Amino acid sequence: MKIKINFLPLSILIVVFLHSTLYSQGLAERKWANSAKIELISADNYETTIKVSISDFDMNDVQTQRGIAKKLILKNAYPFIEKDAPELLKVSVSVAIPFGAEMEAEVISKQYTDFQNILVAPSKGNLTRDINPSSVPYNFGKIYQLNEFYPNKLTELQSPYIMRDITGQALSVYPFQYNPQTKVLRVFNELIIKIKPSSSSNILASNKQINKVDSEFEKIYLKHFINYPFLKTKYTPVSENGKMLIICPDMFMSAIQPLVDWRRISGTPTEVVDISTIGATTTAIKNYISNYYNTNGLTYVILVGDAPQIPTFTVSGGGSDNTYSYLVGNDHYPDIFVGRISAENITHVQTQVQKILSYEIYPQSNDGWLNRGIGIASQEGPGDNNEYDYQHVRSMRQDLLNYEYVSMSELYEGNQGGMDANGDPTAAMVSDEVNNGASIILYTGHGSNTSWGTTGFSNTNINSLTNYNKWPFIWAVACVNGNFTSTTCFAEAWLRATNNGQPTGAIATLMSTINQSWNPPMCGQDEMVDILTEQVNGNIKRSFGAISMHGCMKMNDVYGTQGDEMTDTWNIFGDPSLFVRTDTAKTMNISHSNIALLGATSVQIQCNTNDAKVTLSINGNAIASEFVVNNNAVLNFSPLTQLDSIKVALRGITQLQGRVLETYGIGSQLGGKLLASITAIPTLTSPPPVVNNGAEYPYQIPYPNWVKVDLRQFKLTADKSFVVQFPVGAAYPATNRVMCTYYPSDASYHSFAYQSTNNPPRWVYYSVSGRDGYIFLFLIRAYVSSPGTNIEGPIEILPSAFSLEQNYPNPFNPETIISYSLPKQSRVQIKIFDITGKEIRTLIDEERAAGKYNILWDSRNNLGQKVSSGIYIYKIIADNFVQTKKMVLAK
Repeated sequence: MKIKINFLPLSILIVVFLHSTLYSQGLAERKWANSAKIELISADNYETTIKVSISDFDMNDVQTQRGIAKKLILKNAYPFIEKDAPELLKVSVSVAIPFGAEMEAEVISKQYTDFQNILVAPSKGNLTRDINPSSVPYNFGKIYQLNEFYPNKLTELQSPYIMRDITGQALSVYPFQYNPQTKVLRVFNELIIKIKPSSSSNILASNKQINKVDSEFEKIYLKHFINYPFLKTKYTPVSENGKMLIICPDMFMSAIQPLVDWRRISGTPTEVVDISTIGATTTAIKNYISNYYNTNGLTYVILVGDAPQIPTFTVSGGGSDNTYSYLVGNDHYPDIFVGRISAENITHVQTQVQKILSYEIYPQSNDGWLNRGIGIASQEGPGDNNEYDYQHVRSMRQDLLNYEYVSMSELYEGNQGGMDANGDPTAAMVSDEVNNGASIILYTGHGSNTSWGTTGFSNTNINSLTNYNKWPFIWAVACVNGNFTSTTCFAEAWLRATNNGQPTGAIATLMSTINQSWNPPMCGQDEMVDILTEQVNGNIKRSFGAISMHGCMKMNDVYGTQGDEMTDTWNIFGDPSLFVRTDTAKTMNISHSNIALLGATSVQIQCNTNDAKVTLSINGNAIASEFVVNNNAVLNFSPLTQLDSIKVALRGITQLQGRVLETYGIGSQLGGKLLASITAIPTLTSPPPVVNNGAEYPYQIPYPNWVKVDLRQFKLTADKSFVVQFPVGAAYPATNRVMCTYYPSDASYHSFAYQSTNNPPRWVYYSVSGRDGYIFLFLIRAYVSSPGTNIEGPIEILPSAFSLEQNYPNPFNPETIISYSLPKQSRVQIKIFDITGKEIRTLIDEERAAGKYNILWDSRNNLGQKVSSGIYIYKIIADNFVQTKKMVLAK
């Protein structure tokens, strides 16, 4: 039986006190009571005042040796799990505190209601998931012999901890107290509490000033520390992009490189280090990570390899990669996010890298699989929130359906109604759901090294999956699913899975290396789903590592050391920086200038997706990265000094992610690439003559130094004239006008006649705008002489050698770009072959002028048909130059 308790006006409450036997007769049943509320009243450098309020709560009946007893239920409140003591509820909240301060909590106001004749059931303790709570009897311990209220305090401050930039402390509030002898349940429906330094506290500083904050961690701070909004208002820290460190054996370096390249050009500064240069011990690795964090700043770490290649700590009998993340303070709150790409061979690495790139750059979402989920649970319990496993998963399922999900299967033990079929679910049912496509799997139940207890779904079943390009992420509450130090565990099987050479399985998982307990991980899993579905105000964070570890931090706040043990051993398998997907990808609309001038220091980009990260890169190195705010981003960088291409990459949330556009800055290099010589009246006067408006100057650029602009690609028509103004320099206020006339590409040269009011000896940039808005730069070292006729010479830097570049992206689906360069006019032939050598497609077979070119392959053959996934060869023949390269089409 479930009953609901409402707090009534004071005049009625007196009746409840006097006639306590009346309350149970007219109370309605409900699934959830209102949540316990925690509000920030005020905050300053040293003190924080909060209010905890409870408007109602529920009670469930349970059978004990003393008869029917009550278990309390209230959302956002959590049970005591002290064995044989009354199982009351507590509320937890973290506050940022002054560094070095010893804090105390003072109750400055309270209101309570007493309920008579209540037998509160005892706790069964913190059971592990290899024990069914229903099989453990209730035992009334020594506390039931005391004639006093338990607990005998209203608040308790847990041990301080440091989370990266912030010193924090969790406050436990006990709004429920119980006297076992009088059977009085006292409920504090309002408590106002001040957290302040104790009189004996030796404060080294107030909350330290924060100048820069990692963007992922700032979102954690906003939710985790109730008083962080005050700190943010006071200091206004600048959000910055997190850095990534990848620790990898030499044997896997080439396989991990495509992920490194993508992380760099998409805005995550990434460095790779060989494990042999660090030392293959946990102490050496952690010391290296710690030093890197303190020297460079760090947000993500990826360990590439299995336990023999990259060792892990042993905590509570299981592997603990998260111990690498505890860098500041002596606590169990991660300061960075650590994930493992577990691999025993190169294929394992290539498989996982291919999945990550395809998932982020070219997500396959045309059949709605991203809006589907899978829920799997036992019928055992109860655990956190007094929920049985299936009730717990069903509650999270509802959160997902209220968000962006259209459907979520229910695979529960027993007959639980709803979408759950009668009887126990099977491994075949799981396979069918995964193959059909789902973006998330939530599992709560028993587990083993290689399987889930509910359904019996195992490594063997994973290896038979055919969910190509439909890879879910998984949060599993289960025993030893992630025990990678002993065997090829369940988590590793999900990440390494392939079928017919194509990646299947999962994109990322969070699984434990030890027997998990019942309550704490359910609390953590709840928080992960709340963050994913954006229920936590102001806490939109979408990387798998950030969501997973923030769930663990909540668990630590609520369950203290019992949560710490779970955090230590709940490991991330996959890339912790992965942006998880919950909805069909949408196209990003962006606009920006089609060229950046030499010497430019900024680019402005408009985008229809706020909070997307925009990154500019040159030659694989990011030069600027910013988030889109109000559909706009201004990216600042050091002055551009040479001709090159700028790649523009965007990473969004549900929008399509990937390289959006590639633009080429067309111009001459500084440093005298062009050498000008005077062909008429070469004698200079001293001082230089004053040049009158309309005078003409002759320059002839010798052929070997010509640079050429191919105007054909910009659709300028023959004999089309155009004009542009450009400044001479600060010391000369005059403005030059350049009259330019386009000549067809078969002309031997292009002529530009111009007029000038003043032209001192200096480097001069001549900018010429075509009618389509493209800009071309002409850099000439001008020595003033006497009148002449014209400037001759096409403009563009020619390649110095033939080359064929690696396609990008690679792996790809469905399109990729192949770049090549010609130092002179040549007949060019580029063809695609399959792995057997059969010709698939001819991309080009024609004469081309010297220059740099890009050509797109859309994964179709010469008949216009889509080709299958696999490895393909592309080959160039130009003049006497022949070269081949490999690429991977991944569907």
